[in-house]
Amino acid sequence: MSQKYPKKIRCPLCHARRLTHRYFEDDFCWIADCASCKGIPMAVLKRHTMQVSLAERERLVEALSKVADLTLGIDSYIIDTKQKKIRDHLHYHARRAG
Repeated sequence: MSQKYPKKIRCPLCHARRLTHRYFEDDFCWIADCASCKGIPMAVLKRHTMQVSLAERERLVEALSKVADLTLGIDSYIIDTKQKKIRDHLHYHARRAG
């Protein structure tokens, strides 16, 4: 008989291995190059949820923007907040503009 595990255990972002360079990590989030997007910084909320306050969203964007400014260049990226492949764990990408 197979045991059913909580969803967060199967989530690739909850227990992400360090496959790419990590720029930043604290108790709130971590920022690394996205393993799927090749060279695109991604900010991942440390807790498994999509429900966050406006202040938390702003904090995530601010942390990602600091990394993107240094790695991609100021005003050369947009913050993509659309959840595409993983839709149940909040994470944002800094994608090159244009």
